[in-house]
Amino acid sequence: MRGFKNSVIRRLTMGLAALAKQRKVEVISGTGKFISQNQIEVVAQNGEKTLVKFEHAIIAAGSLPVKLPFIPEDPRVLDSTSALEINSIPKKMLVIGGGIIGMEMATAYSAFGSKVSIVELTPQLFP
Repeated sequence: MRGFKNSVIRRLTMGLAALAKQRKVEVISGTGKFISQNQIEVVAQNGEKTLVKFEHAIIAAGSLPVKLPFIPEDPRVLDSTSALEINSIPKKMLVIGGGIIGMEMATAYSAFGSKVSIVELTPQLFP
């Protein structure tokens, strides 16, 4: 599964880069910082700075898993990233959160043979 996941990520990344090039989208990699309402400064890993001026901006920076303060540090506690890297399928698994990512993890591990329980704060899945 891990090999398949990594190959999909590689294909999608290369496909997106090709699509951006085809559509003449300029891709600038680095860490961005807004310096005014219509400008962002991007610092590349090599330290090179690029100033980008814009009229409108869409912030689509991805996501990071949330660390819940009441969950202890334990190698058995996984986030959505590390759940895709484990070496063996657990017999039982608890998924906290019945949103899109939680349900994806639950259905995948259930298909792999884990007995999965889901805990969701709201009265429904996909709140």
